[in-house]
Amino acid sequence: VGNTASHTLSLFDTQSEAVTTLSDVGQSPTDIVLVPELGRAYITMAGSNQVTVVDYINAQKIGTVTTQQRPVHIYVAPPKTDTTPSADLTVQHEGHDHDAVTEIWVGNDSGESVTVFNAQTLEVIAHHKTGKGHHKMAFSQNKAYISNITDNTVTVVPR
Repeated sequence: VGNTASHTLSLFDTQSEAVTTLSDVGQSPTDIVLVPELGRAYITMAGSNQVTVVDYINAQKIGTVTTQQRPVHIYVAPPKTDTTPSADLTVQHEGHDHDAVTEIWVGNDSGESVTVFNAQTLEVIAHHKTGKGHHKMAFSQNKAYISNITDNTVTVVPR
């Protein structure tokens, strides 16, 4: 749970019902995605222009990723299995494709941009310019589609 007023995160253990509160995580937690195979939660911190990464199994902060201005929306893009745009069929071993990179896409509301980073290494892959008021994202194997509600456009970004 993101606690905006106190700039903390509360993690609940569903088995023991214990609560762990993490401080020094950034300012204004807003949105969250999980990558279960890594045991990680990625939380946008709109007030400090970062994403805080938490190991939710061990209830501890493991890092941060610097974004652009006011990160709010966050998505996990499906792993790319083939970078050839004309590929009709790709094969991926479920849960065993160790070469696949899980990408986290963050919408920077004040920056008219998205930040993309590697979920495992936390390395920033790119910052992409978008239209105004971007809101939702959808993904194919080779493209990301970002809706821009203020200027009524869709930004298409190659992956």
